[in-house]
Amino acid sequence: MPYKSRPYLIEQLLPVRSIMLLTGASGSGKTRFIFSLCEEICSTRTFLKRKAKPDLRIGYHCYDRTLEDAWDTLIDMKMDLEPYGIQLVSHLSTDEEALQAKDLKDIDIIILDGIDMLVDNVNSFKDVRTMMKNLLRYIDKRDVAIIGIMGEGKQKPGEGYANSRERAIGSSAWGRLASCGLNISVNATGVRQIELDPRMGGGKEMSEWIFDERNRLVPFMDEGYVAPETKILRILPNDFTTSQAVEAATKLAISESFVKKLLSDLFAGQIARLAHGQYRKIKPS
Repeated sequence: MPYKSRPYLIEQLLPVRSIMLLTGASGSGKTRFIFSLCEEICSTRTFLKRKAKPDLRIGYHCYDRTLEDAWDTLIDMKMDLEPYGIQLVSHLSTDEEALQAKDLKDIDIIILDGIDMLVDNVNSFKDVRTMMKNLLRYIDKRDVAIIGIMGEGKQKPGEGYANSRERAIGSSAWGRLASCGLNISVNATGVRQIELDPRMGGGKEMSEWIFDERNRLVPFMDEGYVAPETKILRILPNDFTTSQAVEAATKLAISESFVKKLLSDLFAGQIARLAHGQYRKIKPS
C-alpha cells in the first residue's frame, strides 16, 4: 500500500491523521486554554506561534462536562466561537458514537475534551491501545486530526517525566500513540506553564500564560499587558475589604469569582490578611 503523505494542519506540530494530547490537573485551565487556541487558529491562523492551515474547521466534544458547562465557560471568557464555525457537541457515550455523530460534519480537527472517558480502564495498556488505535483508524480514513484533553498522572516526589506525553493518566499507551504532547501546570503565583513536546519539528518548548481580565489565558509578559490583579490593586486603597475588591473588579469587568480566588491566594503574596474580609497591600501605593 503506498504511503500517504501527511500535510500539516498546524505547521511542524499537528499533521492530519494524528493525535495530540493536552494534559493537566483539574482546574489548571485546559478547556479555557484550548478555547483560546481555537479562537487564535481561526482568527489569526496561528497556534502557539506556528502557522495553521487557512480556514480550519474545528469540532469540540465535551465528555467530562455538560454542553451547558462548556457554554458557561465561553460566556465567562466573553468568547463567541460560532462566527468561526466551531461546532460544539456533548456527551456521546463511546468513541464510535462520537465520531459518527451526524451533527459534527466537515471537520479538520476534532477536540475530545475528556478523551480518557472513552475507555473503561485508563490504567490498562490493552484497553487504551485499542481505543487509540480505533481513533487512529477513523482519522486515517477521513484525513482529520484529534486533540484529546485529559487529566495528568500523579507524580511522586523525586519522579519526573521524560516528556509531556508521559503525563497522561494511567497507561503508557496514551503517550506512545500520540504524535504530540501539551501539558499545563500551575506555579505558586498562579501562572500557567505550558510544556510543548512534539515528536516532529524540534524539542521541548516552555511558555507561560496568565488569565487576563476576560478570564482567557494569554501569553505572559506580552508587551503592554497589565495583569488583572495589578489593575485591581491600582485602584484599591492601601487597606481594603473583600467588598471593595469585588467592586473594583466589577468596574474593570473582571469576574467576582476571579477576584475572590486572588484574595484567597493573597494576590500572589502582594497583600496581607488583617482580619476576616480585611486586607492591606504589602507595598503601599
